[in-house]
Amino acid sequence: MQPKTCIYHDDRRRECSRMEDVFALAYCTLAATFAKDCSQGLFREDNKVSLGPKNGYSLCIRDVDEDFSRDVEQAELNQRGWVFQERALSRRIIHFTATQTYWECGKMTSCESADQIHNAVSRDRNPLNSSHFPICDSSGFQHDNSSAFEYTFTQYSKLSLTYPEDRPLAITGLETRLEDFYTTTSAHGILEKFFHKSLLWHRVEDDGLVRIEGFKDLSVPTWSWMAYRGEIGYCALPTRWNGKKKLNSLMTDLTRKYAHLNLR
Repeated sequence: MQPKTCIYHDDRRRECSRMEDVFALAYCTLAATFAKDCSQGLFREDNKVSLGPKNGYSLCIRDVDEDFSRDVEQAELNQRGWVFQERALSRRIIHFTATQTYWECGKMTSCESADQIHNAVSRDRNPLNSSHFPICDSSGFQHDNSSAFEYTFTQYSKLSLTYPEDRPLAITGLETRLEDFYTTTSAHGILEKFFHKSLLWHRVEDDGLVRIEGFKDLSVPTWSWMAYRGEIGYCALPTRWNGKKKLNSLMTDLTRKYAHLNLR
């Protein structure tokens, strides 16, 4: 039996506290992106066609089929909640996909069939994914300084977890990184520096809130999105938040229909 390195479910709370160090300090992360489960490894059957030697040369032909969104973003591995922070925390990743191998880092994305490719969701759009994080240019979020945490939490909330009660745990490393980035503290997905905006989350689907049951040794408050299932979003506010305003009172409907802030 081959040795496996994984997060042990029975002790995942202790393991998740090490996630940031393990992946951020790794020189390169190898991702079996096309694999459906742990029984499949890194390598897949190659789709190259070899032509016999001719005039002393051997030729190898393959399709130019570069689709980063299909091969990486939409791959089954990247629909898993735990993998989200593993990918974001890694400085460099080699993705072994169903069609070819992709390289991803803070500076570029490339693949076997092209030196460098356009990635619509490039890592440089999110400072959390920069190889220089947290000492990096956050120009990708220049219109609203809270966008980094909003992007992070909304993307994470879309993903699946085998155990729904892992929702607060599977993003612990990224939440720590957000604290460093914003020079603040946080709890249950609410950042002190953006306390007012952090609370203005809502369920994307208007089918009500479904409370997650079975939290072990965790007390997740009802006002945190981490206590509920499903994808979230944040209420858009027609103002910039610079941290100087004081929150006097807050009334919000978590279905997104109503939101009222009283500031002073």
